Formats: sequence, C-alpha cells, structure tokens
Amino acid sequence: MDPANCALGAAAGLTVQVCFPGARAAVMDNLNRQREEGRLCDLSIQVQGQVFRAHRCVLAASSPYFHDQVSQGSSVYELIVLPSSSVLSSAYTGQLSLVQDDIVNYVTVASFLQMWHIIEINILFKMKKAFYSFIFCSFDVQNKNVNL
Repeated sequence: MDPANCALGAAAGLTVQVCFPGARAAVMDNLNRQREEGRLCDLSIQVQGQVFRAHRCVLAASSPYFHDQVSQGSSVYELIVLPSSSVLSSAYTGQLSLVQDDIVNYVTVASFLQMWHIIEINILFKMKKAFYSFIFCSFDVQNKNVNL
C-alpha cells in the first residue's frame, strides 16, 4: 500500500486504513536473518558445492524460474552456474554486490533465473559507461591538451 493512500482519520462509520511504512522492509529483514541463521527455511540451494538454506516463498516471489521449480515440490536444488550466493541474497535484500568486471556472469545467471531486476542493472551500467565515454570523448576532442 502506498503511504500516500493511507488515511490519517475518517468520519464516523467509515473504514480507516492505516499504513505501516517500514513493515515490508522489516519482514524482509527478518526473513533474511532467518535465512542467514538457517531457521524456518524450507529448501536448500547448492552453489558450487556449498549449500545455502532459503525460503521457497521468497525465491518463488523473486524469480519465475524458482516459482516453477518450487511448484514441482522439490526441496533441494543444484545451481552450479551461480557466480556467488549474492544473487540469492538479493532476493531478500534488494541489493547485489558484484565486481563490475563480472557483470556478464551475473546477467547470464539472472537471465537463466529470470531475475529481471538484475538484468536491468546491467542495462544501467552500460548506459552509465556509454554516457561517461561520450562525455570524456567529447571533452577530449574539444580540449586536445587534456588527458583523462
């Protein structure tokens, strides 16, 4: 619910809707903490020989691939292609730490897992790189004595 749509008060007899702006983040933080502690997890993901515990509902909500997989009922999945567990963590945190030189690996994995938010990051990186290249090239052409 958008906080802008939350009512602060209402006339007698009308329904009042109350919003809790931090509730979503708090739920995801708690689920991530549970995952990190291995509590209440209902599936395992094996990444390059290392096992990570997770919640099927979180993975299913973050990836159509995982949604299809968990709908089949298995509780153990092996994903040899993940560059790191940070792709799984991003489903909980909404953040992804990666080395810019490895972005192609992350985008490949994200495409496979259908994690479109990660693919969008690649597009933003490319746009930013193209923008800076354009600015620096333009600056260099106009000021031939400047070396950047």
